[in-house]
Amino acid sequence: RLRHLNLNGTQITSESLPLLATLPLLEHLSLVGTGVNYLDLTVLAEMPNLSRIAISASECTEEEMEHVISALPYCEIDMIPVQQS
Repeated sequence: RLRHLNLNGTQITSESLPLLATLPLLEHLSLVGTGVNYLDLTVLAEMPNLSRIAISASECTEEEMEHVISALPYCEIDMIPVQQS
């Protein structure tokens, strides 16, 4: 019954995202500081309960943003600035 998953700073990549879709009750997902980028989020569109995603801010075009928003219309996406050390 996992509802919140924090993968910040882990080695997860876009290739691993389909595995998360096997967590149907997941509501909040945090991917800040990972190898996942904004456009990768569209593979999560089949997760009915996912309502919030936090991800590292990355450059994307308005068209790319619209594509992700249309794939995840029910989900709030927080783009978090990551400080370089």
